[in-house]
Amino acid sequence: MIPFWLKLLREHTSYGLTLPFLVGAMRTPIGTVVADRNECITEVKGLLSSMRDETPDTSYIFLKVCDRLHQPVFAECSSYFTPSDLYARIPMLEGKKCFLYVAQSILSREKEHVEDLLVALWQRNGEEILQGKFSYRNGAYTTYSEKNIMLISNASNQTNEE
Repeated sequence: MIPFWLKLLREHTSYGLTLPFLVGAMRTPIGTVVADRNECITEVKGLLSSMRDETPDTSYIFLKVCDRLHQPVFAECSSYFTPSDLYARIPMLEGKKCFLYVAQSILSREKEHVEDLLVALWQRNGEEILQGKFSYRNGAYTTYSEKNIMLISNASNQTNEE
């Protein structure tokens, strides 16, 4: 079964999706505001853990700062090519396979745990997530647009075939 966050990345083929976008998209109903900091942190940790452990062998997830948005974005890449050793690697809990790679501008190479990435991303986007500002447009985080809602709806309508 394909995780919903991966369906979202596949639906949005441009440059990747931000952490706040993914968090808000995975809530029911879409874009629900959760003001409890601990609940949100647990939610983000679960998402990052899923990326680490549930990415198909045919892919890897790469987190980098987007040239267009100047924000960290997650993107799916083919596992045919793997990032160089310059990137932080977040290996799976079981074994040393790695499907989650992070640019050094976000996380230093010495860090290799979901908790390290959680701290780095929460510092950047925690307040936006708490405020329900999930979409990055015109240089700021804001609520979802109709186009965002359509992308999320299209992803939720995908089948679970790979």
